Amino acid sequence: MILTNGSDWQNVDMWTYGVQAALERGWNALVYDGPGQGQLLFVDRVVFTPRWESVVTPLVDWLVARSDVDAGRIALTGLSMAGDLAPRAAAFENRIAALVAMPGVLAPWLGFPPEIRKILTPDKAETNNIWNKQVVPQLTPAEAATLKKRFEPFFVPAARRPRREDVHGLLHRS
Repeated sequence: MILTNGSDWQNVDMWTYGVQAALERGWNALVYDGPGQGQLLFVDRVVFTPRWESVVTPLVDWLVARSDVDAGRIALTGLSMAGDLAPRAAAFENRIAALVAMPGVLAPWLGFPPEIRKILTPDKAETNNIWNKQVVPQLTPAEAATLKKRFEPFFVPAARRPRREDVHGLLHRS
């Protein structure tokens, strides 16, 4: 079982969301931080990618090469934001035998407060002007820190597609 945490979680959080239950049943459990999560984001500065198949396929490659894994019974789970990412990965990775998706937000746009949604305009410069002159000055330090944390996984480099060898290399770090 591959267990995927959400955007503001770390792989260790998955102990309470499936790892312990999997191990009690005698299953293998693989947890990891993908791009935009945990150590990859905050230490290695690897930002989010929506192309989650480029993250999961190297994990499946690694698993099927192991003698203690039944390659025909690999399951993938996704919790919170990963509940949206895991189905995409499974759509491209035909070696996934089962999928459990537990999305935290089915309509991410609606996760933003109405006050934030109403300032977004079709004109990027106008939106930036409203944001920088009206919204940011009104934020408390705690609100500013929360927004920074929530936006960090999606920083501009997130648009670049990670190379398969970059993601594969992450599997072999100690």
